[in-house]
Amino acid sequence: MQKKRTGTVIKTENWNPAKSVDNAAVRKIARATLSYLKRRKAAVNIVFVSDSEIKKLNKCFLNEDCPTDVISFWQETCDTFRHADKNFLGDIAISTDRARVNAGLFGKTYEEEILLYVIHGILHLSGYKDYTVRDRKIMENIQEEILGKFKKTAQKT
Repeated sequence: MQKKRTGTVIKTENWNPAKSVDNAAVRKIARATLSYLKRRKAAVNIVFVSDSEIKKLNKCFLNEDCPTDVISFWQETCDTFRHADKNFLGDIAISTDRARVNAGLFGKTYEEEILLYVIHGILHLSGYKDYTVRDRKIMENIQEEILGKFKKTAQKT
């Protein structure tokens, strides 16, 4: 008899070795975000890529011919675990190159920018949109709240 998987599964891969990523922090913030959203059972894949790779994804899937920071692919568009795990939400692609650039532009650290993209990607996988100013503000507020709680928890340990 096969044992059922319970809990949250976060898989990460860095396809851009020129930029390091703290995988433990990424998994923690992903779990914190899913907990905030009351998703006790979920599976998410997060891949870190270069600007050139995310540009290809952006062109192929969103018809935008430029790099972007983060793209989420809902489970309906992914084959990775669709049949193996009913809790699979989707895949998230994050440009570590874009995170480095945007961190400087927005006065954040590279690590904070990466964590914001993880939160942002999971919010999209959970149905949040950012097409309007109002919706974007809602997402930004949630992102900052989760990141703030995460940083306070990290300081205590």
